[in-house]
Amino acid sequence: MTKMENGRSKICEMHTSIPEGHQEQGEYFPFEFAKQHESDVLRDFVNTMLPGGIFAMELGKDFPLAIINQNMLIYLGYRNEKEYLEAIAGRLSNAVHPKDRGLLRAAVLDTMDQGDEFKALLRIRKSDNSYFWGDIKGVRSRDSRGIDQIVCLCLDATNLVMANNQLKDDRLKLDEYASKLMEKEEIIQKDARQMRQLRQWVGRHAGDTDKLPKQQHVNWKHMGVIIASVILIIAAVIGFTMYLSNTQWDAAVLAIRTTSLAGVQCISNATDADQAVLANMAEVLGKLYDRDEAADILQAAPDSGFSEMIASYDDGKCVSSGQRQPEEASDFAAKLDFPQGGNVSRPFWEANGKRQIAYRTDLYHEDKKAGVLYGMVNLSRYYVPSVMEFYDGQGFSCVIDARTGEFVIYSDRIMPENVHGDLYSALNENGDTKTAGEIRNALSGGKTGSAVVSLKGKKVYLYFVPVNDAAAEYLITMIPYDVIKEESSGMAYLVGAFVVVVLLAAVLLIIYNNRITKTKLREREYRNTLFRLLAENVDSVFLVFDHETDEVDYVSENIGRILGVESREILDHDTRSIKLPFDDEELERIQRIMKDKKNFYVDFPYSNPGSGKQQLLRLSGYVPEGADWQKKWIFCVSDRTDEVLKERRLEQAVREADEASKAKSEFLANMSHDIRTPMNGIIGMTQLALQDGVGEEAMRSYLKKISISSGFLLALINDILDMSKIESGMIELHPKAYSMKELRRYLESVILPLSGEKQIDFRIDVDEKITVLADQQRFNQILFNLLSNAVKYTDEKGTVTLTIKGVPKDSGMIHLTMRVEDNGMGMSPEFQKQMFKSFTQESRKAMGMSGTGLGLAIVKRLVDLMNGTIHVESSIGKGSIFVIEMDVPAAKGPCEKELAADAAGDPTGQSACILLCEDNAINQEIMMGILEFLGLTTELAVNGKEGVEAFQSRKPGYYSAILMDCRMPVMDGYQATRAIRALERPDAARIPIIALTADAFEEDRKRCLEAGMDDFLAKPVEIKVLKEMLGKYMRKDLG
Repeated sequence: MTKMENGRSKICEMHTSIPEGHQEQGEYFPFEFAKQHESDVLRDFVNTMLPGGIFAMELGKDFPLAIINQNMLIYLGYRNEKEYLEAIAGRLSNAVHPKDRGLLRAAVLDTMDQGDEFKALLRIRKSDNSYFWGDIKGVRSRDSRGIDQIVCLCLDATNLVMANNQLKDDRLKLDEYASKLMEKEEIIQKDARQMRQLRQWVGRHAGDTDKLPKQQHVNWKHMGVIIASVILIIAAVIGFTMYLSNTQWDAAVLAIRTTSLAGVQCISNATDADQAVLANMAEVLGKLYDRDEAADILQAAPDSGFSEMIASYDDGKCVSSGQRQPEEASDFAAKLDFPQGGNVSRPFWEANGKRQIAYRTDLYHEDKKAGVLYGMVNLSRYYVPSVMEFYDGQGFSCVIDARTGEFVIYSDRIMPENVHGDLYSALNENGDTKTAGEIRNALSGGKTGSAVVSLKGKKVYLYFVPVNDAAAEYLITMIPYDVIKEESSGMAYLVGAFVVVVLLAAVLLIIYNNRITKTKLREREYRNTLFRLLAENVDSVFLVFDHETDEVDYVSENIGRILGVESREILDHDTRSIKLPFDDEELERIQRIMKDKKNFYVDFPYSNPGSGKQQLLRLSGYVPEGADWQKKWIFCVSDRTDEVLKERRLEQAVREADEASKAKSEFLANMSHDIRTPMNGIIGMTQLALQDGVGEEAMRSYLKKISISSGFLLALINDILDMSKIESGMIELHPKAYSMKELRRYLESVILPLSGEKQIDFRIDVDEKITVLADQQRFNQILFNLLSNAVKYTDEKGTVTLTIKGVPKDSGMIHLTMRVEDNGMGMSPEFQKQMFKSFTQESRKAMGMSGTGLGLAIVKRLVDLMNGTIHVESSIGKGSIFVIEMDVPAAKGPCEKELAADAAGDPTGQSACILLCEDNAINQEIMMGILEFLGLTTELAVNGKEGVEAFQSRKPGYYSAILMDCRMPVMDGYQATRAIRALERPDAARIPIIALTADAFEEDRKRCLEAGMDDFLAKPVEIKVLKEMLGKYMRKDLG
């Protein structure tokens, strides 16, 4: 007995008894390895040869997937079985189109009730969420665990299903034409019955002339118009009949051509599938390159559609899947007639009396040609009755050899007698040699066309189309001419009947031409009185419409006031003066409702031609009861403009309230998450740092993480405040002279530390000679947000590049182009569509990176505020490029801050004393610690009043600068600054006073400067920024 260890078989024990009695799990006998090898070879063969694949499903809830071969996974677009199982949650029903899951269950039930064979045609989902039609056949079996399952073979049948659907659509069109003809015939027969009844009535009352309306005279002019109209109607009917007959013929021809193309597609799909199967088989045999195994595979292959396959190797050996000996198979393959350069042979007769063709494909072993594989197919296999037979078998399609006219694919059951030889001979035998020659020339030239020919003394419509690009075979469709014309045989009767009906109708119109109805006048007078009283008291227009004569009997007099149209225009049958926005379909719907004696109303917009106002009107229709109103409809047109506008304003207010509530909820949800995340880091690291026995290295790590979390929280708060101001329209730009040299300094100071942590190559390419008028804070904010994002989403040792180019314009403006480029992870097309929305990030959790989702939204709004544009180019895995373009005013000379920055020094090491005015104990400790770290002496005042008193009590020049908190008890920072500046001493006006405040808006900065302060620092204060600012002002002060 052997046992598998580390991929090798090892003899572990000897048994002389029956193997199965002592075999344990993981132990195998030699004959089992042989069976396993045979099974592996067959499995690899099946995996590679089929244009689809194999899977097995268990007979459980939603049909759990048991196995699936690699070829099926590749066809579905998945890399491995695990990925596919996750996509369908392990259940095969999840891979089937929702509308086909009932068909799957029904097919499984049929298999369980009627036998072991399983068949189904289902839509299967691929990895890209598209579907293909899978022709699934399987057998019921039981696995080694005793679980019932169905092992299935699935082939792609999409093209065949589409061809069948097209054929069904064409047949539906033909049925629709036939249905319309039947409807016309029924209408004409109904009119004929009515005319017969009328004729009988006229005959009965021919002598009773006093019952007919009195005619004072005959209106010959009117009668002539009627007769001329009747003649025109008759001519129009005859023309329509001819048109309908031609349309029916065209529809039949269209159906024949569509059916022929469907047949060509079916044959093409079948031949392509056979060649694909043969190519897959050749690939398998080429990999093995073993004659014995090749013979086993050819003979053990499942039904693949080939009657025989022959593998002919270059060394002279030959293997056949049939009964032929190697020498016989080699001779047979050598005699096959293949066109030069072609892989499909000309048709031939096999010994069994069946018409066949052969395919061939080369065998390759280790990328070298090793032989040829031939596959023989019975041509009758390509005959599909559902596509190639129609008109109840009277029409059919077949395939011929274009060179000889010989029939190669046909059905003995449907082919006419004495036409089995070839098409050309059949045409010549019927004496139509000219047409036969023309058809032969057309087929030789690879053309598509049709002709009416004579076969066995009968006219036949013949349509021909090439089956392949080489035009060696043609699909011929033949339908008896009489079958097509049969459907139009009743047209002559219909025309005659219609003409008789029209003539009788003309006689009726002449008889009743001058009939006057006094009752109609009385009714009109009564209605006019009724509606006049209504119109005087309501703001609605009333109309009475006779739906038999299509005339308006009455219009209320207030129509001019409400609709801006004179009533006389409507009464004179010009209803077009009321421009109703209804199409013909809507008008027909309204008429159907009214004829069914139902009321209706419809709202529509209306442009008043009198006042020019836009109105919202409601048209209401009523069907009155009573014998006198049987032919009348009443319409009411009401002006609902004010009512609808009030409703819309109310709906808009509700919608805005809902949106505001939703926005508030979304904002709170986002802030709850994004604020708690850094706060958790700060509190957690602080708790760890306060534990006893924490080492210096651990303490430094905790403090560093607290600093990172604090920075993130500060950035979040700043972004929220900026976004709030931008969306409320409160933000203002304060342009000042700003040089690109200063911009480079700023970006290097803030971005280089970030890029250095990840060893990212940060490059800046700017023209330092350019100086523009811009809001420095917002300008810096735009580039910082883009560059920090680029560093964040770029892997270590990547590259981030900023390029700024300026092109002067004639108007004193400079066209700036700022380009931020990185080679990081990039963005998906879906995210790019919403990247500038607030709180939007791409797969934050998946990438493991934090952020507020406000940075790009702020960038977009600031760029818009500066009248600039921004566009993005990005793709996953290739990085991103942000390009900003804007026109900004040019500034002359270096800016003040650049000069100040060049002159700024380092305040550390100087013998200087700083007056700190701060009321909060924690802030006092922080600021005094920072100042001590910078080597400066500090004196403290806990409110503005003490600060003024401390300054007064010291001699001039004692304090080098004052750090002033803006909000303090007793006296705030603004009052204290004004008080100091108002003192009569030489240093009161020039001592640097720097504001310290938690108010970070521009208006707060402006208020500080107006109070007399020199500059502005927003809390929390960064050591580096405080150091630079003190160095700038103390050097200036110390002169």
